[in-house]
Parts: sequence; C-alpha cells; structure tokens
Amino acid sequence: MSNLLERAKELGELVKESEEFKTLLAAKEAFEADEEAKSIIIEYNDFQKKLYEKMRDKNASQEEIGKLKEEGEAIRVRIEENSVTSDLLAAQKVFTNVLNSVYETIQTTVTGRKGCGGNCGSCGGCE
Repeated sequence: MSNLLERAKELGELVKESEEFKTLLAAKEAFEADEEAKSIIIEYNDFQKKLYEKMRDKNASQEEIGKLKEEGEAIRVRIEENSVTSDLLAAQKVFTNVLNSVYETIQTTVTGRKGCGGNCGSCGGCE
C-alpha cells in the first residue's frame, strides 16, 4: 500500500506541474485580484439562492420564476463577457477534463476495460 501511496503522490506532483494546473492557478489569482469579477460571482450565487427559494415556494407564479430566470441570464452574460471570470471558468473546465482523463486511464488500467465516458443514460449499462 505504501508504494501505491508514493505513486499517488508522484502523480499529484505531475498534475501540479501541468500547464493546465498552472493556467488554473493564474486564472484564480487574477480572479482574486479583480473586485468586479468577484462581485459578479457573488451576485450570481445570490441569484441562485433566490431562484432555488422561489422554485420551492408553492405560491410563486411562473411569471415570477420567469423574471428571475431572465435576471440570471443577464448575470450569466456578464460572467461570459468579463474576461477574468470567463478565463477562470474555462481553466476550471480544462483542468477538470485533465483530472477526468487521469481517472479514466487509471480505471481502464485497473479494470482492463475502457469506460464509456460516464454518460450512463446513453447505453444499456457497462460491459
């Protein structure tokens, strides 16, 4: 087991050295230094809470929910238009894909079978 954990640490170090991880760290640093970007994300998180509460409210009308969704769409557009937030989201997505690829490679090596990509609704089950 200790050899396995040592190899896991080595793998972790390789991940930290990857360009994708370095890009993610740089995007996080830029985000933390940008008050406007942080403000947009806080606003979006607050919106999500409001929408969740409104959707749980049995007395909420579809019109109220629709207005909130429009508000959310406007915030989403601001997130996409802000280079700092859009760069951070893109870097997170790329890095997550790297980690998923590493996991799939390990899984394939251990099981001897290549996974289907995780979309279990697309087939009748794993082989």
